[in-house]
Amino acid sequence: MLNLLRSDLYRATRIRGLRGLMWQYLLVILVCTLLDTAGLWMSIRAGAVPDVSALITTPSTFIAKQSLGPSSIVVIASAIGLTEFIFSDLGDSYMRTIVSSLRGRLPYLAEKIVLAGVWTGILLIASCVLALIAFWVLISIPYGIGFSKMDDALPVVAWVLESWLVSWASALISLPIALLVRRKLPTYLLVMIAQLGFMSFALTLGANIIQAQGGSSPLLESLASALLVAAMWLPETVLGTLSAGAGIMGDASQLMTFAGPLPTWLWALAVGAVWLLLSGGMLILIGSKRDL
Repeated sequence: MLNLLRSDLYRATRIRGLRGLMWQYLLVILVCTLLDTAGLWMSIRAGAVPDVSALITTPSTFIAKQSLGPSSIVVIASAIGLTEFIFSDLGDSYMRTIVSSLRGRLPYLAEKIVLAGVWTGILLIASCVLALIAFWVLISIPYGIGFSKMDDALPVVAWVLESWLVSWASALISLPIALLVRRKLPTYLLVMIAQLGFMSFALTLGANIIQAQGGSSPLLESLASALLVAAMWLPETVLGTLSAGAGIMGDASQLMTFAGPLPTWLWALAVGAVWLLLSGGMLILIGSKRDL
């Protein structure tokens, strides 16, 4: 499995001619980061943002707005990139050759789960670094604007690790989709739908409509509550909350339990772990049944 992981990472990071997959997606993230930061630069120049320090208080708040959110550029790039790994393996019966040289399909599928974590981590770290560089070059140097304060170490560590965990779990959804559908265009469409925040929006909208139309019906109130709880267990909802930065890790989340609301760090950890198990389990189940 380690040799296969090493091979995949080599394919993704080939420097010669920048043909590796990683360089292509880093370029996409760089362009998106520059566009977002340039928008802030233009707003400051036009006087539309009188107090930037109040808007961006810490490094993590700026990074989070660039990298995370219900439609996170990091997760979208990670998910689409992972589907390209699968389609590359499916071509020319490469996947079948690899599986036949291993002890069954499980090592191959387990490696793809690990690859998803490493791949997502690389893109997330790169996005954070590029966001800070863009802030320094386009905001700090021209306008002399800095952050109001620095983040505390422990919340930042928890925020980075759990942002990675939830992003990993969300991006991993693309692998069972690709292995099940096998056709590029439908796969990319389904992956984009899964990563653009449509599910949480639809569930929340449905709950709001039911609450507005249902009056005092206990059945409809229960249905609306169930839809809202379901939305809270989606990775995109957690990523939207984490886009506020590391300062919210100790705050109470909107997910209620019998003992009260869960803290944000525990909510993000639970959602990330659950979806990592679900996505990994679906990949192993589909991979063990489909013809490779």
